[in-house]
Amino acid sequence: MSELSAQSGIYRPLDHPKVVQYHSLDALRTLAALPVILHHIHLDSHFLQAPMIEASWLMVDFFFVLSGFIICHVYFQDCSTQRHAVRFLGLRLARIYPLHLLTLLLVLGLELLHWVAQYSGVSQVAEGVSENNPFSFFAQLGLLGAHGFFDKVSWNLPAWSISAEFTCYLIFAFISMRLQRARWKVAAWTMLGIFGAGVVIKRGVFDDPTWGVFRGLCGFGLGVLVFAFLGQFRRAISAMSRQLCLGWLVAGMVLIPLVLHATGAGMISKLSGWLLLLAASALVIGSVVALRDEAPVLKGLGAGRFGCISYSIYMLHMPLIFAAQILWHKLFHYETGGGLLYQTSKVTGDVWGVGLLLLTCSVGWLSYRHLETPARMRIRKWFA
Repeated sequence: MSELSAQSGIYRPLDHPKVVQYHSLDALRTLAALPVILHHIHLDSHFLQAPMIEASWLMVDFFFVLSGFIICHVYFQDCSTQRHAVRFLGLRLARIYPLHLLTLLLVLGLELLHWVAQYSGVSQVAEGVSENNPFSFFAQLGLLGAHGFFDKVSWNLPAWSISAEFTCYLIFAFISMRLQRARWKVAAWTMLGIFGAGVVIKRGVFDDPTWGVFRGLCGFGLGVLVFAFLGQFRRAISAMSRQLCLGWLVAGMVLIPLVLHATGAGMISKLSGWLLLLAASALVIGSVVALRDEAPVLKGLGAGRFGCISYSIYMLHMPLIFAAQILWHKLFHYETGGGLLYQTSKVTGDVWGVGLLLLTCSVGWLSYRHLETPARMRIRKWFA
């Protein structure tokens, strides 16, 4: 199983510069983040109310599957001792925490602006969020926003998935230290994935981020299984023709928007949509790996700036939406609600929606280049 890294190495993260980067996966991650952003822009528009966008909350599960695969590929043999496990967790924190902290502070600043305006008698600048309180703030600081402690999400909404993700990192480090055989590690993650799926199905929390840790376990576990499957059958996969692999990739990428549309339109249940999305995610990731970074278009997208900003735009889009809400209320006197304004024409909504998406991508690139990368490099030195 470990030969997969040597034969078809797919990723060259900053933490492991000797591992070959698979640009197509970078592109897929950013492509998956875009509909999530659009899902949170509540505007009257020609496309923002499309069923596919309405169900784009499912795309977070694509992140979990991809993360499970990538983490296994890069670190599967690197967390066998306590020292290596601590280093692994430090490196992962260096990647996710600086921007998580920044976005949390940004939302805190916007919430303080709302409170000051409300209690000083100034006209309300925007709709407040009752779940934003000191207790939930410190829980978010501790990456505990997806563990069932709260009835609703608070502060920076996308942060729940980061909480679920880091929990998976902790479990990955623990399993890697305690279990030495590869098959035992895969078996442990298989059971955890089944457990996570069971909780999600039993409680019906497919789109409830407050229980998101169980969605994370299921998706991450599936990513581990994809890694194990590709390693176990690497010779048969290597013998597959490029056309066949490309066909599977196209099938998976067509299936994902179809599943989103069917779920958003109520044609299939949330359970069916969630399970189909997980299956399609595994198919797409496996196909990209089988193509060895030769996927048309995707490789070119991932090699440039587009492939670097997925995490940045995912974490920054809600603070930008909150700021836009305040701006629109004060400058244009639009009525707000549900996270954004509704009282606009569809054309105006189209313009604001596209503009906000482009702004998020631009700010995301600046964040990646001038905040995340320098902070990550500095923190990495502590664990060198």
